[in-house]
Amino acid sequence: MENKDKIERITEMEEILDKSADIFADVNRVLDELENNMKRYNKLDKYYNSENWFIDEEAYREGKLPEDLKCGVLSEDLAYNLFIENNNIAIRMLEIATKMLKRD
Repeated sequence: MENKDKIERITEMEEILDKSADIFADVNRVLDELENNMKRYNKLDKYYNSENWFIDEEAYREGKLPEDLKCGVLSEDLAYNLFIENNNIAIRMLEIATKMLKRD
């Protein structure tokens, strides 16, 4: 085998190593953010299923809240979509983790 082939192979593997290390570092940062946000996310989930959400939503519908108050949380669709996204991400993380462990 010529040195040229070895150099090309080593160069390619070095690029894969560097790119993979960068991606893993980015994923770890995002996973830290996700993990640190879980208490707040769970608080939203509990609020969405609480009596307070219904009280707040009624006040919004009746015009008892300031017009400029951001109230996306009172729409059923936004929170529902976020909860579905949470489930989809969790499933995807499990699927990717399985591939990583199996080295598929």
